[in-house]
Amino acid sequence: MFFDDDASVRCNIADKTTPLPPRPQDCELDWGNDFSLDETSRRGVLMCVGDTIVGDYPELAYGETFERGNISCVSERSGVTCTNGRGAGFALSRAQQLLF
Repeated sequence: MFFDDDASVRCNIADKTTPLPPRPQDCELDWGNDFSLDETSRRGVLMCVGDTIVGDYPELAYGETFERGNISCVSERSGVTCTNGRGAGFALSRAQQLLF
């Protein structure tokens, strides 16, 4: 789990068993491994990015919870789930990556 700014979170998942969703035509950068959520999002976002956050930010260890504003992220052995006050977010594991 990695944290961008005061009102959002960003998470990278490199080890997964699912195929990537189709790349958007307007995405010419890296696709399918980075997810974000901000305080006002109505849904988590699969990002098209040209940078990496791996190794630059702390990871959220199993059993830990992180809260920033109205965003809460929980890391468990089954995966990481982040939600905001609206109930939007993402759930990530090796077996599935869900946006809601």
